[in-house]
Amino acid sequence: MIWCDIDDKKVATTVSTDDVFQLSRKHMLCTNGDMLAKVILLPTAAMVIRNIDIFSRTSPAQKGIIVGMLN
Repeated sequence: MIWCDIDDKKVATTVSTDDVFQLSRKHMLCTNGDMLAKVILLPTAAMVIRNIDIFSRTSPAQKGIIVGMLN
């Protein structure tokens, strides 16, 4: 996954759950519904979602999935 700042400048690229965890310790992570649809398909989706702080433009179905994975 490619993570960008608010100005769309690339901040980092992550390839594993550990990378996302390390990035979340330095930055507040945000994802939108389009990227979340791809994250949900990962085998480690629950671990990735736990490290994301803000979910934007998500569908009601995606919100249910987020809550289920956080529980």
